[in-house]
Amino acid sequence: MSGVATMGKPAAGLSFRALVIFFIALFVLSVPFCWAAATLYGVNRAVASNGFYIVFDLVYFGILALPWLKLSDQLDLTTAQRLEKMCVAWLCLEIAAAVLWSIPWLFLVRLIVAGKGHMWAYLWWAYMDGGDPRYAVADGSVQAMETAGAIVAMLAAVVLLLRLRSGRFTDRQLLALMALEAGEFYGICVYFFSGFFHGLPDLGGPAGLAIKFFGSNLPWLFMPPVVFLWAGGVLIGRRRAA
Repeated sequence: MSGVATMGKPAAGLSFRALVIFFIALFVLSVPFCWAAATLYGVNRAVASNGFYIVFDLVYFGILALPWLKLSDQLDLTTAQRLEKMCVAWLCLEIAAAVLWSIPWLFLVRLIVAGKGHMWAYLWWAYMDGGDPRYAVADGSVQAMETAGAIVAMLAAVVLLLRLRSGRFTDRQLLALMALEAGEFYGICVYFFSGFFHGLPDLGGPAGLAIKFFGSNLPWLFMPPVVFLWAGGVLIGRRRAA
């Protein structure tokens, strides 16, 4: 079929939804597993938390790659449809990170800091301990960035809900996504540059830097431009077709 782009051989019986559920289950199970390894079985905390964020990186990059695979429910998708599906997947991941990590940290930071060693707080401490200790002291720069990121994610959720009603992105919704992702990109740039100015050695060893500081934040660096360019391309295409 013209315009179809996929990666690899057809994955018989595997669907996009099934693999997303698998990735979600993998992420959820990794929290008690890595916490228990460090707290109950004496595994080095840095090793356990790095293992947790390896799973996190795998889940995020894996879900973003799914639209490009030959899965049973997307064999006939065109390149444009796959790109849109990846962008929508990113928006969902962006919202999930805000709801599960950023917003609770913003409102419950003191409780989370005091909860060090408890499984319920491991989701945050796995990053704060050997990833970016600024979160453990509620540094103003990361508070501002996380607040802005949470606002962006909530507005993106509104856009997605409106898209579900209409069945496709309207021009205004695409413009809104372009503005939101431009703001998200600015925020992650500020985060990285502030980390550089604080001194990267203070953010953990080489493994922590690679896996947590860079690896887990990399989707926020490259996906906002992808969404921005995709939305802009769709708008230009509609203007030409009009």
